[in-house]
Amino acid sequence: MDAFRPHVIMGASKGGVYIVGLWRRGYWRGPTVLINAHPTCRQIPEEANVVVAVGSNDEVFTVWIVGHLVFTVQAIRQEVDATSQNSTSTSSPTNNESRIDSQLSPMLATVTLRPEDTSRITLGDRAHGGTIIQYVNCSCALKPLEGSHLMKIGPTDVSNLASFSIAPLWAKLLNHSGAYTISVEPPRSRYADYARVASGFAPALVALVLALYALPLALHQLWCHTALSPVSQAGGSEAASEAGATSSVASWVRHNSAIPLEQVEEELQLSMEPAQKMQDIRFTMVMDKCFAVQLSLLYFTGKFFASAFFTLPLVQIVPKFVIVTLMESLLQAVSCGCVFHGLKQTAASPLARPGAKCPTKVNIKLASVLNEQLFKTMVAYGIVLANIMIAIPRLAGFLVELSNLKRLALEDSAFVINVLNDFLLKMLFFRFMLDASLQARMVRLHVEAALDKVLSVHKQTGTEATPSHEGRIDTQKMKTLHAYIVKLVIDVLPCLATIGMPAAVFVVCSWVSYVLFALKLFSGSAISQMEYGTIQAILVEAVAFELPAVACLFPLTAVSDACDELRIRLNTLRAVSGADDDKHIRMTEVYMQQENNGQGMGFVMYGTGMVVNKGMDAHFGTWDLDSIVYPVQRPDLEALMHTGGQNKTFLYWTADSGRLPSGQISRQGDTHNQESLLHHDVLPRLIDATLCKEGPEMHFHRTWKERLSRERNNAELWLGYSPEQIMRLWSTNGHQSGKHLHDVPMGTEEYRMVNAAFKALPIEQQAYILSPPETWAPVRALRIQRVENGPQGDASWKPYYKSLLRSLEDQGVEFEPGTHTCWAFHGCNNEALESIVNNPVCGFQPLASGTRSTTLWGSGTYFARDAKYVADGGFCGAPNADGTRRIGACAPRTSCWR
Repeated sequence: MDAFRPHVIMGASKGGVYIVGLWRRGYWRGPTVLINAHPTCRQIPEEANVVVAVGSNDEVFTVWIVGHLVFTVQAIRQEVDATSQNSTSTSSPTNNESRIDSQLSPMLATVTLRPEDTSRITLGDRAHGGTIIQYVNCSCALKPLEGSHLMKIGPTDVSNLASFSIAPLWAKLLNHSGAYTISVEPPRSRYADYARVASGFAPALVALVLALYALPLALHQLWCHTALSPVSQAGGSEAASEAGATSSVASWVRHNSAIPLEQVEEELQLSMEPAQKMQDIRFTMVMDKCFAVQLSLLYFTGKFFASAFFTLPLVQIVPKFVIVTLMESLLQAVSCGCVFHGLKQTAASPLARPGAKCPTKVNIKLASVLNEQLFKTMVAYGIVLANIMIAIPRLAGFLVELSNLKRLALEDSAFVINVLNDFLLKMLFFRFMLDASLQARMVRLHVEAALDKVLSVHKQTGTEATPSHEGRIDTQKMKTLHAYIVKLVIDVLPCLATIGMPAAVFVVCSWVSYVLFALKLFSGSAISQMEYGTIQAILVEAVAFELPAVACLFPLTAVSDACDELRIRLNTLRAVSGADDDKHIRMTEVYMQQENNGQGMGFVMYGTGMVVNKGMDAHFGTWDLDSIVYPVQRPDLEALMHTGGQNKTFLYWTADSGRLPSGQISRQGDTHNQESLLHHDVLPRLIDATLCKEGPEMHFHRTWKERLSRERNNAELWLGYSPEQIMRLWSTNGHQSGKHLHDVPMGTEEYRMVNAAFKALPIEQQAYILSPPETWAPVRALRIQRVENGPQGDASWKPYYKSLLRSLEDQGVEFEPGTHTCWAFHGCNNEALESIVNNPVCGFQPLASGTRSTTLWGSGTYFARDAKYVADGGFCGAPNADGTRRIGACAPRTSCWR
């Protein structure tokens, strides 16, 4: 029993009855093991050191006995020994009873247990690895096992597994039908335990210094807005030029060498101030001079490898629980590595170099804007910081108390060191987020400066626009603005790419660790030891510690939102630009698009490379009244579409059709109530389009076939969608000079299918109604001729078909016959039709076969889904003398444009 000598805490009530409880290894056993009114405890011995605290109204006296109460300990030991002797003398253990095969000494002991004994034993974790028998309920023979280190369960070595990992083995023993053995040893420290404690001692000491001294001073400076200082401007322009502008100039020369990037801020007349950085406050100085990041990284890396070394041999026995244990250690090491990398990158950022400058708004000091950003970061992380500043002094006091009591065991030290190192990691992340949010705000100021200049150019150009001016943008001003955006893309925005990823990975690791923690907490063994109220409190506390890490990412995402706004405003310049200005706008847009590809608030921040594109459907209508009351111009629509992710936006615009030769409008566009959404399943199709992984166009193109009749779909499928399928019907090789039209015999399957496609009407009412459907019923095909023009195929549509396949492949889209190809009808006069059939190079030419009347999308070649619309619209030209007209059935191929 020497290894289980208890420490005693004695409390006294007003009546003088003393209660003795056991305090073992930092664990208060409480009222379960009590000796009430023991004869030897009727009075406080004179040799004891007594501290008396008097409660209100003298109702309660609390007495703490400091030191070893030798006579009381001996009394308790005598009673326990007497109880054990009486139990042994009255009955000897049988095969069905628990039996301790050897005395619990510093050596290993084997214990034989019954299945029901498992439910009486509560397991706990050692601070430096392993499992202890924390409590034994109502079994005098097993009482000496309390506090012992569990070494083996049967033949399985579990000396280095936590209680969470042992849970499945322990559950199997509970369901076992016979007796089983476990091996235990008294709590003693091994060399590995000393090594673990020694590796964490130095970073734990740094954590104490930071929490008790440096962190309160830093919070005071952040609160008072005195934590910043400008970067050195000594030799500023030369240092900045040598350190960061060389690559910028080299890239810029390839595009436009007329305006040096070093002078672009001066050309734009931007108000520039020296960039700011965290000054050398005690918080940062202690971290840097004590190598806090390096020590923490060494500790958590060593902890992971030690955990892997001791637990991997048991991965086949309890794989899930071992993997969870390893994942916890790995996530801590990865989180520390992210902080180490992030701090290194922020220190090397161009915005922290000597001579760096940052634009600011008129009458607003840069320091005030940045101090406000640091204050917001501090508030977001306030819950974690408050917990650190409250908990660490309590831990320090606990260590001092145990040292005075001469009971500072390795177990207590390991527990405190683990907690201190966890707190040190959180303080390091707070330091990283201060630097990251500071630089993110300066980057955002650069983007906002460019945005303000774009708005000023737009306002000035729109105001000065005259008939002679024609709305042209000042070319020199646009070139200067472009040069500034080039510098922004090359020099400034990449600063976030190096700090965005560490911040995102740290947040992910924190939340995954929280999930693993909840998984361990809700394991069967943990639930049985805690009340659900306690579990809920622990989960709420854990969530409160993880949420601030996510809030600290907002400054990074705000930069991406500013970049999106800049792209939108660049596009609005087209509303006041001339024909020659678009190339300057487009060139500038390309630079912004390649750096900020659809990210924004609510999505992953700029620079991480993990882009979640925003998908969007836009539906607009146009009508004469709406063009007056609700004017929507093309630049407005394009600006809206640019706010979405690449290949993730789809514009559904129900506009008025172009006027036919008769002056009639074949289709009236939507008014502001967007009535067309209620027809043809348009609204459900638009909603489904946003969920299509290939892009919204792909889904909408697929749904076009659902609007066709079964006869039309069968006819198209039989005729084919690819050149190879169509050419299988040719009667020649297509190279007969001067003869490219060949009659299709009436009564053949080919004739029947072409005629079915020609006569078919959609299953729903047509949007373009020029005549009642009944008027189409008497119309019949008199003659069907097949076009076999081999030279035209070799020179025109075969190369285009191959380029279409390559374009789809580059976009990661698989070619779908019937989606990217379909059958449609084209009407033109006889002269244009002859050119389409016989031209050896290009069949459809806008000047020859295009529509010359007023059109919706400009000059070009138009096709219609239904032959009835081509005939009713007068697109076939004047009828022949016998009243016949000719129409072309074609299989156009289209792509889904980005």
